[in-house]
Amino acid sequence: MTPLPSRVVIVHTREHVAATRAAAEKTGVAVMLLSAPHIASAGGPLYAKALMGDATSLIIPVLDCGDDPGLAWRAADVGWRYILFRGSDALLEKVRSALQTKETSFPGKQKVEDPTIESSFPRKRESMFFDGLDPRFRGDDNHVVVITPDEIPSDVLDLARTTRKGEVLVKWIVGWMTE
Repeated sequence: MTPLPSRVVIVHTREHVAATRAAAEKTGVAVMLLSAPHIASAGGPLYAKALMGDATSLIIPVLDCGDDPGLAWRAADVGWRYILFRGSDALLEKVRSALQTKETSFPGKQKVEDPTIESSFPRKRESMFFDGLDPRFRGDDNHVVVITPDEIPSDVLDLARTTRKGEVLVKWIVGWMTE
């Protein structure tokens, strides 16, 4: 697998996501956008996907699924490319193995040449990944990449306790990215 960005921002709100995306655009620094641990379990993987948005050449969204293999499965089913799993080593290997061959029932992004023809289900996982995702952040295959806390870079900014908002928050993140 190609290395993930060396900087990680843990986001808790839509404002955190927007500020981190703006800071990445201003600095040109690639960043892993890691969901707060509670987001996936509270609102579900689809809510978290809507909150965090799609990957870009500078932003790699990662969903923290805690130690819940069912949550990891649902996240893969709705199109998450990178998943953080905190379960035991034995459970981690089962999750990775299960997601290697998983088909999805979620349509994801697809190109339909004839709009009168409905897409067929289930679709193979290989056909649903983001169009135009920067090749630096793709795995060696087209499967979901399950990462562990040990694989998260040490340069982490958790936005949980900041009261900064708007442009002040963007400037603060830019300062952290460029230090």
